[in-house]
Amino acid sequence: MTEPQHPDIALWCQPFCQQQWQRACQFEPDILQGSDSEALHQYRVSLRKTRAILGLYRAHLPASLNQLRRPLSQIMAKTNRLRDLDVFLASHSQCMATLDTTHHAGINAFFTLLGADRDHAHQQLVHWLTGKRYARQRQQLQYTLSSTAAPAPFSATLLNVGKALIWQHYQQVCIQTLQVSEHSADHAIHQLRIDCKKLRYALDMLPVQTDARAEQHSTTPPGTNRERKRKSRLLAGLKGLQEDLGQFNDLSVQQLFINERVQHYQQQGEISSEIQEAVDGLLAALASQLRQKRQLILTQLAGIGSATTYTAFAVFCQQRPSSHAVD
Repeated sequence: MTEPQHPDIALWCQPFCQQQWQRACQFEPDILQGSDSEALHQYRVSLRKTRAILGLYRAHLPASLNQLRRPLSQIMAKTNRLRDLDVFLASHSQCMATLDTTHHAGINAFFTLLGADRDHAHQQLVHWLTGKRYARQRQQLQYTLSSTAAPAPFSATLLNVGKALIWQHYQQVCIQTLQVSEHSADHAIHQLRIDCKKLRYALDMLPVQTDARAEQHSTTPPGTNRERKRKSRLLAGLKGLQEDLGQFNDLSVQQLFINERVQHYQQQGEISSEIQEAVDGLLAALASQLRQKRQLILTQLAGIGSATTYTAFAVFCQQRPSSHAVD
């Protein structure tokens, strides 16, 4: 096993992951109750952030931490079904507004079937969360993330490592944006969304260097120095792009989800002609919205690798911009 290149990073990274895991566990009671779909969403956000950070810093972490990525992925997989149903059920009013009133009865009947699916998916997740295997994984995560020395101060050396990794990941995102076109498969845009989200998490987690002298003589509140402002601007840009990429992914996944559910209900003999006609109309509307969103994203992607954004990341990460910045 290769030794970590910067062992002290684990003493800085581990408390962040522990905090995220503890945050996730706080949502378990509401998930078990099943009445609040936001609880499952926030649970998944914390797990996703933990996985992203462990993945980004994997070369600098001990095996004990790197081995946590697998159980985290397994836990996430167990929540996928319920989350997919929650997301689509939340779109009920939007679907109704999209379709002619003649299809409302059919859509309502379709959502009734999905509601029953949601109840079943929740029961399955409750069975998992209260089972022995999850208890073992939970114990493993809690033990590994809590068994550490005092957190290490984030030194200039560790800060430089973090910025170098962010710079490397940003350049990879730039390359991906060049490969996306109007003919790209939906999954390619989905992967770009995932990588942009990882970049945002890494940037958000990284502490900023504060200039005590500048703050002492400034009229602005502490913490609002140039470094912090640069980070905030980069995060805002990534958040805006990520939201549009997320909407694109939702539209794409919804079509796959509807087709899969319709096929299942057909096999069960639960699809009436009224439901089928309403679903066909909904799929056509979603396909049109997806085409429009794709064009918007293609326009926005030009900004992530523009000379302005490229230079802003280079300045923040203390890297020398290439003379052939993506434009």
